[in-house]
Amino acid sequence: MHSKSSLLVLLSSLFFVLVSSYRFDPLNYTNSTDLSSRYTLHWRVDLKQQVVYLAFEVHTNGWIGFGLAEQESGSMPGADMITGFVKDGQGVIQDRWSSEYALPSIDSCQNWQLVNSHEDEKSGLTVIEVSRDLITNDTQDRPVLAGPTRIVWAFGDDDYISYHGSDRGFTAVVFYGTINEEVVIDDENSMTKDFLMSGAQIPPKQTTYMCQAFQLPFLEYGPAHVVKVDPIVYTPTMRHVHHFFIHSCRNTSGGFVEKYINNPHQCYTPTGDPDSGCISELYAWAMGGNSLVLPPQAGFLMNNSEDGLQYIVVEVHYDNPDLLPGLVDYSGIKLHWTQQLRQYDAGVLILGDYTLHLPDVPPRTKAFEAETSCPSECTSQWKNDIN
Repeated sequence: MHSKSSLLVLLSSLFFVLVSSYRFDPLNYTNSTDLSSRYTLHWRVDLKQQVVYLAFEVHTNGWIGFGLAEQESGSMPGADMITGFVKDGQGVIQDRWSSEYALPSIDSCQNWQLVNSHEDEKSGLTVIEVSRDLITNDTQDRPVLAGPTRIVWAFGDDDYISYHGSDRGFTAVVFYGTINEEVVIDDENSMTKDFLMSGAQIPPKQTTYMCQAFQLPFLEYGPAHVVKVDPIVYTPTMRHVHHFFIHSCRNTSGGFVEKYINNPHQCYTPTGDPDSGCISELYAWAMGGNSLVLPPQAGFLMNNSEDGLQYIVVEVHYDNPDLLPGLVDYSGIKLHWTQQLRQYDAGVLILGDYTLHLPDVPPRTKAFEAETSCPSECTSQWKNDIN
């Protein structure tokens, strides 16, 4: 009886040592960011195994939430989420998805794996470590991709998952790759120049569109083909850059370009405005987007002729739902061009009602149809055939 009691005490002591010996080591992760004063996210990606490892280090004794946001809006509806908490020393996690601003639904397939967890009730710190395949092929999951990824986060002060109040937020992180991933092109004759917003002051408004026009200085040496466009997203304001367009334009007297030349301020898109002088989109970027590389036989023609495209306009859509003051952005593009003109001129064809000049949708209508067309009276005015 005495030996059995001693064995029981020994096993109990060993179990206590094992449980108590867990110490979270942030050095196991290659990156981290403070999402708030109470929430730190750590991550590393094993590209060989195609697995992402995350650690949520949060000053709470309650639940923790994290999600891959809907990438266009950066919001909770459409997010792929995970929630977790530690109860009686055991970590509990749930793979979830969200379709609205409400408690996320539990996924049919639980793809997140619990790696470790710990809760220190005295200090009020909870750590949950998890892993998941980068791509799960689950329709309720979002893939973890290279480049900027919009995320959402939240936490509460008890284990019951309830409304988070102000303990929530959104931002963008780069799990792997780089913020401005460049694709190398095989063209020894190409040259580059950056065209960046020169300190666009983002106002404390939820949504703002800002434009800046630039003259293309290389055209003084003759016509050129634009062969590649790289996005440049300014890191400090990355979470606020929703998307941007690059327009190719002529300078009309007193027109759009003249108003915004080297001067970023709020604007309404020049697309669809016949007086703007901007006749085509050159490039568009949104979160997760990459470089545009033209085929080796073609490029966008820019030149200084009377009706040539000599300018670009950078149009950026900013999100600032928390109405933060003092935000200044320097995002834009790197333009690659060559004056060894290629065989074909590239172009952009936009179909449909691009500027959404649609009739009002009647209230409480179950379905509403609108149709647009591009008739021969329009296409007959094109200068060249479409190849």
